[in-house]
This record gives sequence, structure tokens and C-alpha cells, in this order.
Amino acid sequence: MPASAEQTPEAVDGRSVSFYPNCDVSVWLRSCENEVPEPIEGILTGNLPIWLRGCLLRNGPGSFKAGGDERFKHLFDSSALIHRFCIDSGRVTYQRRLLRTKAFQRNHAAQRIVVTEFGTKAAPDPCQSIFQTVAAIFQPGESLSDNAMISIYPFGDEYYAFTESPIVHRINPCTLETKERINVSDFVSIVNHTSHPLVMQDQTVYNIGLRVTASGPRYQVVQFNPTDKKGVGKMFEEASYVGSVAARWGLNPSYMHTFGITENYFVIIEQPLTISVPAMIKNTIMGEPMMANMRWYPNEQTFFYLVSRRTGQLKHTFASKAFFYLHTINTFEANGTCVVDICCYQDPAMIDCMYVDSMMGAQTNPDYAALFRGKPMRFKLPLDSVNKSERMNINPELLSHFGCETPRVHLERYLGKPYRYFYAISADVDLDNPGTIIKVDIESRESKTWCEDLVYPSEPIFVPAPDPQSEDDGVIVSAIVWGGQGRENQAALLVLDAKTMKEVARCTFQTEGPVPKCLHGCVDLLPARCRGMKREADAEMGPSTKRTRSGDDIDVRLLIPSKAAGSVIGKGGHNITKLRTEYKASVTVPDCPGPERILTVVANPDTALEIIKEVIPCLEEQPRSQGSTRSEDVDIRILVHQSQAGCIIGKSGFKIKELREKSGAKIRIYSDCCPQSTDRIVQIQGRPQVCLECLKEIIALVRTSPVKGLNNPYDPHNFDEFYAGEYGGFGDPSAKPGMRGAPNMRGGMAGPPPMGRGGARFGPNMVPHSPDGFGYGGPPGRNMPPNRGGYGGGARNFGGGGGGGGGGGGGGGGGGGGNVQNDWTEDTMNSGGPQQGPKTQTQVTIPKDLAGAIIGKGGARIRKIRSESGAGITIDEPLPNSNDRVITITGTDAQIQMAQYLLQQSVRENSDRKF
Repeated sequence: MPASAEQTPEAVDGRSVSFYPNCDVSVWLRSCENEVPEPIEGILTGNLPIWLRGCLLRNGPGSFKAGGDERFKHLFDSSALIHRFCIDSGRVTYQRRLLRTKAFQRNHAAQRIVVTEFGTKAAPDPCQSIFQTVAAIFQPGESLSDNAMISIYPFGDEYYAFTESPIVHRINPCTLETKERINVSDFVSIVNHTSHPLVMQDQTVYNIGLRVTASGPRYQVVQFNPTDKKGVGKMFEEASYVGSVAARWGLNPSYMHTFGITENYFVIIEQPLTISVPAMIKNTIMGEPMMANMRWYPNEQTFFYLVSRRTGQLKHTFASKAFFYLHTINTFEANGTCVVDICCYQDPAMIDCMYVDSMMGAQTNPDYAALFRGKPMRFKLPLDSVNKSERMNINPELLSHFGCETPRVHLERYLGKPYRYFYAISADVDLDNPGTIIKVDIESRESKTWCEDLVYPSEPIFVPAPDPQSEDDGVIVSAIVWGGQGRENQAALLVLDAKTMKEVARCTFQTEGPVPKCLHGCVDLLPARCRGMKREADAEMGPSTKRTRSGDDIDVRLLIPSKAAGSVIGKGGHNITKLRTEYKASVTVPDCPGPERILTVVANPDTALEIIKEVIPCLEEQPRSQGSTRSEDVDIRILVHQSQAGCIIGKSGFKIKELREKSGAKIRIYSDCCPQSTDRIVQIQGRPQVCLECLKEIIALVRTSPVKGLNNPYDPHNFDEFYAGEYGGFGDPSAKPGMRGAPNMRGGMAGPPPMGRGGARFGPNMVPHSPDGFGYGGPPGRNMPPNRGGYGGGARNFGGGGGGGGGGGGGGGGGGGGNVQNDWTEDTMNSGGPQQGPKTQTQVTIPKDLAGAIIGKGGARIRKIRSESGAGITIDEPLPNSNDRVITITGTDAQIQMAQYLLQQSVRENSDRKF
């Protein structure tokens, strides 16, 4: 293969010349050692479309280090880093985690590179003999690195990280944890596959792998069928062969990164970049990287094989002048031709350009841009006139003068079908702004672009609007990073209007440590799938008004009954659009199939109160809630973070008593958080103006009390009818509480640095009356042996078991409680060691008549709750003329959760007793 030469830079007045002053190649070379396992919020500018909900999952280079001082030599060797941008209810969060591959674990255990990568030769692994090395050659996938740092694709309801080896890694799309390692060759006889399988509308997945047969290697099309609507089922176990074609050279099969599909054909493109089998056997034994096995034959042609989807047999073969490619754009049939659109390069020199040394020397190499230049080309393969005994040569046509890479179309509707638009990032290093996103109109051959100085976007992914009226009716989402000095630790989610390519919104995040540019990914439009329920877009919300958030703005979130949402929104979104326009505020009521929704108003405090005043008549149309005595009374329920409830209650309940007396409103702060969230409901009842004055006071108090600890806003998709009365939801008041009273508790909690990290694993979300339940042990402590805490035991006939102990080095995390599904109240916690972590404090109020149900005779019950939860619990004396008592709970998040649960159970069991 050709190598990119590094030349000595010319000098002008003693200074080195930079051939590409507008391009910062170093954005690819950042080494990320700092994960962001928990979602963080960023700074949002612009207005996200109301209907845009989902998660952008990204994969790409992460860490160039292997635990020690050694660094990988090629971009494709860097340890895989998974990014997640989650968009929900007008908010965006960011996470990232390194993929725990076998290669990653072996390298870090040895503190050096012991697994040979695509471009890096490993040091001999003292734990592996020459016989094991030779044996690995005959174990498909095991002789290659499993560093799946290229792409992410869904198989049913699961998400997998891909590379060219047949090893895929299942990830949790919510936590980004690496859940499972699967060798696809255990199910189908392939030795590799492409990094870009094709996912059809019915969730059928196709991929191409190399299969070794008695007659020589064949390019094998593999089909993975979804077995049901609930998940992946047995997609791997029931995989099948649906087509194949023989490689033209028996000992030099082609390197393939992508392929195509049309209505009737699989489109296999065999380029003259090959993998030499003899070289691979030799170099595997010698520990040489994959790049040493690649051969480029510039005088040979590139072949196009059309394999019938009906019979699986080769139907047509076409040829063209040699070219190198990584990514197809799209393929389809029209007017008697098979159209194949590809991003083409003259040769594979661009792979050499991605060696670390080559990238570091790019600014001094005048040929670097030319070696990296690829163009989008169209090949029209005539189906009707072709003679099967001849191989027709095809000359391509240029689709755009821009160099394009990582191309995307509206896949959900136009994969394998005639289309008009594709979106890509610039492949032109010498462009005035190399970080350009390009939209190409194939019919007019015109292009629209978006760019910003020193901003480098990732693969642009099209997300269609609900009920799109045109092919480009939707938005483009892309992850961006900054070049230059000073912003290496920032990442952002960029949202563009796909029609105009104008910026709609972006959310910028400040992280600990540098953020490298990523490669490929996908959009998961079902973030609530992580919580077990599908989301649906609300098409009745009306258009969003672009608005820049000011420093005085607040978020006021009200829980409202779904029956009232229609009145708030209005027919065709008329009412809500009017509110946005008149007040220049963000007003949203995301759709939800349950009985309650959240009305969110983002504006300055006075404007927010004016908007709520306008909304109150819509709420008055609903039946009065329990406790309301007058027909003109209204019921307002505001959501606040659990850490802010204390500022409303005040010391010993003085503040809430003062609010009641000052406003004349009835105020209740529910002690339970909303399901699967850190939000508590403050209920205000009274005449409209009384409630507004009280709400104004509460907003002022909350603004003085920043959120502390984990912030997980309530999502009404998690509504629990059996729990609604406990947290203040709009459920059926006759529903029996107690069926799902226990929160999903953690596994072992974290041990204190620098000793290490104990467990921090949530146990599974149990179904009612499941026979067993287990919490998971935590990860190992930092700089400690890779020991993991054990599984927590689950008692039969209980919904959840105790969590496992934490990993070594942190003293072991405390066991987490299960999710008790029955009416049983026995404690099921297992102790894995002393619980560690920051302590917080929360307050709840109870009617003073229930205090005895918690305290018990001689204080026995409260002592037991303190002992079992590990939390500090104090119960204040009732205030004069007050019917409430304030309970203050101090401890870690897990201790507080368990204490709240035990307090609730105590009240339920003992509230009818006399004390």
C-alpha cells in the first residue's frame, strides 16, 4: 500500500509552514481517560423541536493508552469510546464510557499493549504460548482484536458495537455499560464481517462476512431475523445464509467495510484491496498488525456483484476502474438500472494517513490532503441490456465537488430505494473550513452546508419529523468537538434543520478530560425503552419558536392530568403556540399515554407565573382533587428536586407553616419521589390568585437552593397507578397502594477514593411476584485487582433480592435492596461491606397522628429502621397549631431510599394501631 511521505517543512523567516492552517487533525488524536458514567447537563441554546426525543449513540476512538506509557500507532487501534447524548422533554444530557472489550481488559491488566491491533504490533503476552497463538488462527475472531470502535447498530431491541472482526459487544444504551461479548462465528461460519450491517424497517438485519469453504472463500450474506416485538429474541442463534458469491482470488479476498441492498439484490462491491491469507497466517504467529496483511492491486478492477435476494445466487457482475471505498451512500433500482452511490478514493492511501505519526505530521506534508480526498460517485448498472457472459465496464459520474465521508440518508424510509438527499461531513483537509456538514441534492447536484470555525462534527444523522411531508422534513443531529487550544474538554450536540441546514439548537457540555472526535453511531428513538415503555411523539404541539435562554430563566414543571393537556395545547396546537408567541417563552406538554403529563415553562419568574395564570382555567375544568372544598379552588402540583424540599419545609417545618398562614393556601409536600426519579411534588390548593402567590414564594425559595446529588427528572411514562397516591400523581384514588412500594435499590455503593470504587450496580427491575431477584456486584476498586463483588441473594417469593457486595479496594459496597413486589415488608438487604459515598439530607412531613406508627413502643420501631437502613433519622416535635411533624433523614442516597421505604412500610402496617 502507498505510504504518505512526511516532508521537512519549508521555512519562511525561520518559521515552519503549515500547509493546512484551517485544519486541526489533533481532534482525532485526543486520548480520553476520564469517563462520564452518569448523565451531565449542558448549556442549551436555541429551541429543540418538541417532538425530538431519543438518544444519539456514538462510537469511535477513545484512549490511545493501554494502561501504561505505550500508545497505539493507528487511529483504528484506539480503545473504543461510546458517547450518549440523550434528548428528553427539552433537556439534553451527555455520558461516555470506554468499551470493556477483551483486548481492553488484557492490555490494562498487563499495563501495556499485549493485543495486536489494526496498525499496532503488540508486545508478546507472557500469559500466551506460541501454541495458543497458532491455535487462535483457527478460531474465527479470536486471532483478531475485538476492539469494536467503529459503529453501533440495533439488533431488535439491543444495541451492539461493531468492528471488522466477528466479535460484537452488547451495550446498555442507557448506562453505556458493556453487557455481553458475542462471537458471531459461533452461529454462522464467517471469519469476519462488515462494520455496517443493514437494518431494515421490519428490524431484519443483513450483513456480509467472509466464509471459508472447500472451494475457496465466499462473500456470504447473513440474515438475522427478529423473532418477536419484545426484543432480540434468538437473532444470532437463528441467523441464516441468504446469498453468496465466490471471491475472485482464493488467497486474497477483498476488504469490505460496507455493502448495499435494493428491492431485488444484495450489492457486493469487491475492491482490489485485499487481505493476503498467507501473510495473515504468518503475521498472526509473528504478532504483526492487520495492516501488514493488506495488499492493493491498482491495475485490477473493482467488481460489482448483484446477488438475487430471492434465490441467493449471483445474477449480474459489473466492473469499473480500480477505486478504494469505505462507505456506500445508498443503492436502489430505477428505470432498468441498479444505481450504486459510493464515496470513492483513488487508492487506499487514506488508511495510511490515519497512522498517528502521519496525522501528527500532516501539517508538514503537502500531499496529505490529496491522499485523503474522496468524492461521492454514482455507478449506473444496466440490468436489462447486460449480457451475462460479459462483464460490462461502468464509468461513474460525480455527485458533488465536495469530498464527502460518513454519508447518511433517511434510512428508515429510503434505504435501498430511490432518494434525493444525502448528508455527509467534509473529507477535504484543505477546505477553508474542514469541519463542514454537507447536504447534497442529487437531482439538482446542488449542495447546502453548515460550518463554524474550529468546530468538527461527526457523522450527520437524519431524524425525520412526525409525519414528514418531504424527504428532508426533519433535523440533522451530530456530535461536535472543538479544535485549537482551550476547548479540548468540551463536546456538544448540534441540531440542524435538514431543509435549510441552519442551526436549530445545540447543547454544550464541559467534561473532565479531552473529548476525541467520533466515527459512527445511530439514534435510539426510544429512550423510555430503558424504562420499559415506548414513547410516542406529540404531533399536536404546534410549531416551536426559536428562543435563546437567558440567565434569569427558570424551569417550572407542573404535573397536570392528561385530560387537561388537550385544553392547554389547543386544537392543532393553537393555545400553546399563542403562549409561546405572546410571552416569548418555551412552553411544552410532551405526549404521554398515561393519565398525567408534565407542563414545562422556561421563562423568567414573572413571565412563567403569567403563563401559569393563563393555563389555570384549563386545569379548573377538571374534577376537584381530594381535599379541595370549594368549586372555584384549583389544584397546582409543582415538581421540585428532593434536595430542594427542605428549603420549602424549613427547619422544624417553620417555613411551610409560614407559607400556609401567609397565602391561605393548602400546601402538601409528598414524601415519596415520583417513580424512578428524584422529583417530589408540592401540591398547592386554593383560589387561583392564592395559589399563584404561594407558587411565587415557592419558586423564589427553590431558586436559592441549588440541586444537590443525582438529578433524574420525573418522566410520566413511568407512571405507576399503585403508587400514585404516595407521590401525588393523578391516579385512581381507589388503587391499592403497596404493590410496588420499594424503590429499585442499588447494588454495592462506592468505596472512597483513592482506595477504589465499590459496587454501584442497580439490580434488575423486577416484575410482580418474580421468584428470585439479584443485585449485581460492583466494579473493582481503582488500581486494584479486577475482583468483582458477588451477586446478592434473592429470597424466593420476593420481588427483589439484596444487591451484591462492592468490588475490591473500596471495602466492598453495601448490598442493595430489591424491589419488593408483594405485601411482605421483611427487609431483604444483604450487606456487602460498609456503605460509602457522600451523605445528603432530605426532609419529609407526616401527619402528627402517624408518628406513633413510625416510632413504635418505646422507640423500638424507629430504632430498627435506623439500624436496617443505616440512615440517621430524627422526628421533630409538632409545631403549635400544626398537624404535621417533620422527619429529617441523613445518609447516602441508598440509605435515604431504604429509610424512606421502611418508613412507608411502617406507616402502612401500623397506622391503624393505637399507641
